[in-house]
Amino acid sequence: MRSRLRTLSAGSLLPEAKTDAEKAFAAKAAEDLNDFAKDAFKGGFVRLAREVWSEVLFDYDPDDADARKALGFKKVGSSWGPDSTCSYPNDDAGDARKGRSLQSSWDKRAKKLGEGHLDLADELDAANEAARAKYHRGRALRFIAGDKKLAKRAASDDRKGEYGSEIQLAIRERSERIDKAMAEAQST
Repeated sequence: MRSRLRTLSAGSLLPEAKTDAEKAFAAKAAEDLNDFAKDAFKGGFVRLAREVWSEVLFDYDPDDADARKALGFKKVGSSWGPDSTCSYPNDDAGDARKGRSLQSSWDKRAKKLGEGHLDLADELDAANEAARAKYHRGRALRFIAGDKKLAKRAASDDRKGEYGSEIQLAIRERSERIDKAMAEAQST
């Protein structure tokens, strides 16, 4: 779970949601991820909770009050500022049993979120919104990378039965070229 939750963008790559379906999905995703983060925090997995709340802010709702407050911010006028009365813990104290429970909960949520992003991507493709569809396919891969059937549906390119984001496929292609060049150099 740790590796799947590490990938956070420096800011949302999604332009502001335009369609009602995107807005509704972002609100539901933020709520679902907030619930998971609260469970993780209560279970002693505070770093995981921080990562998920950060993802809520970066990718779904930069003004999410639950995530902002949990991360130690307070509303100051129309913006958020640090809350000096809040001290976020740095050390995890969760046990293996709670960790397994969180993993199970994450797997269910991730599949649902991945499928939701794929459905949005399909809708946006049909509406000739290729850039937005591409964003949602990338987000889907973040959540469903372990599910081969769904990952193939989300893949932006399918070569030799391989799937992944454009970056993953480019890295794989370059690695293959390097391997080929090294093999040729060794044979001479």
